Amino acid sequence: MDCERRYRPASKTGERQELLDLLAAADGPLSLAEIAGSVSKQTGTTRHLLKFLIADGAIYQPGHGQYALAPSQFPQGAQFNEDEHPF
Repeated sequence: MDCERRYRPASKTGERQELLDLLAAADGPLSLAEIAGSVSKQTGTTRHLLKFLIADGAIYQPGHGQYALAPSQFPQGAQFNEDEHPF
């Protein structure tokens, strides 16, 4: 396996940002299948990217198989209301 296939940080960053943008626009948590379908990626690839975002604290799992943007990702000064977003 050559270096190009093992390490491509620019594309990984873009792929992760695509997931963050999707979750930021969502009305609530999304399932793995919903996320993968929305970004036209296989579920295994999507799960791998989501694990990195969880480790970075950018997203979290409010329930089994559900993914949502972490409250810390909302713009400063924005009100995070759990009544409106109970995830």
